[in-house]
Amino acid sequence: MMASGLIEFGGSVSLTFDCGMWAAYRNPLEVIGTEGIIEVPHAYSIPAGKAGFFLNANGERREMEVPDANAYSEQGDHFAEAAFNGRPLRYDAADAIRNMKVVDACLLSARERIRVHL
Repeated sequence: MMASGLIEFGGSVSLTFDCGMWAAYRNPLEVIGTEGIIEVPHAYSIPAGKAGFFLNANGERREMEVPDANAYSEQGDHFAEAAFNGRPLRYDAADAIRNMKVVDACLLSARERIRVHL
């Protein structure tokens, strides 16, 4: 019911994550780069009026405002535009397949306690 992991990409890029159904509720996302940090306090479930994020670079912290939007409604609207009006999807089916391969690799790694290479 809880997990953490490390995913390594080419170009010295990595991703660490932790999640869990037994953990206290958290909702942040951090992107840490060589020149700064992006902090998204409400990354996955966004309360009204809290859609912004913070950019920390060069010793300065700036709040970046983003219009409020319901991510689930946006996804549904986007799919409807593609299905009914022929608009291209933002991400193709191959992207979903690649994502599922990563999820499957994480599950295999956790179950077998091994490092999985894709």
